[in-house]
This record gives sequence, structure tokens and C-alpha cells, in this order.
Amino acid sequence: MRRYVMDKIAALNRFSVVGQPSSNFFLLRIEDPALDSTRCSTSCSSADVIVKDGSVSFIGLGKRYLRIDVSLQKQMDRLFGR
Repeated sequence: MRRYVMDKIAALNRFSVVGQPSSNFFLLRIEDPALDSTRCSTSCSSADVIVKDGSVSFIGLGKRYLRIDVSLQKQMDRLFGR
């Protein structure tokens, strides 16, 4: 699933992956200036996709970061459908 998620993120221009993740979660940088971590987090929560708002969960990151957990493909597809 990690490769699947990485490929999906690479196809978007709204987000970028920070570093080279080797675990079951990714830190994403929000590249789209119209979005912020709180708005993305709220939208994902309404679709039952679990993300952590960087501005709340990780002091100092600000509103340009999200942490997503790699899950089943149907949950990941909901993330990319947003």
C-alpha cells in the first residue's frame, strides 16, 4: 500500500511527501495555497479518513502539514477523492 499511496500523491500537485517514508505513515506538505491542514483534516474526517492536523498534533509545523496513516485501499481512495 505504501507504493500505491506514494504514486497517488505524486500524481497530485496539491501535496508532496516529506522525506522517504519507510513506516506506515507519511508526513505531507500542503502545496496548494488555497488549503490548510485544518481544512484538509476536517474534510478527511467527514469521509472517515484518519489524518492528523500538523498545526494541532505537531507543535511548530504550522498549517502546511498533515500526517496520514497508510490503511486499506478503500480508505486511501477516499483520501484521494477529496
